[in-house]
Amino acid sequence: RGGNLLGMLLAVPVFIYTIIGMTCLFASFLDLPERAGHVIVFTSIPLFFLSGAAWPHAAMPTWMQVVGEILPSTQIVQTFIQLNQMGVPTTLILPKLLYLGMIGSLCFFLAYRRLISNCGTF
Repeated sequence: RGGNLLGMLLAVPVFIYTIIGMTCLFASFLDLPERAGHVIVFTSIPLFFLSGAAWPHAAMPTWMQVVGEILPSTQIVQTFIQLNQMGVPTTLILPKLLYLGMIGSLCFFLAYRRLISNCGTF
């Protein structure tokens, strides 16, 4: 029942990269910095429950499982459970980390495109 420290050291930076990319993309749509707080108030609890941290993911209705699987928080919670509780080898979590890395890169690319296209419009 030992954890996989190497897997954790690999998973955490990939997750942070993904969250920063998503944040950059999200922020590119806001007109004021304060708007982020308004959105967080209404989305934090549903995203927490969809991640599978508070309620088992397998016990959710199928449509909620599908929505939850898209979210990076669900991927990383499941990865942390596998690494810490089950001690799985790092090779078994690589598909989830690849998914997170692709989502992060896509978000960074889209945020860059949005910010560059809005650069001259002040």
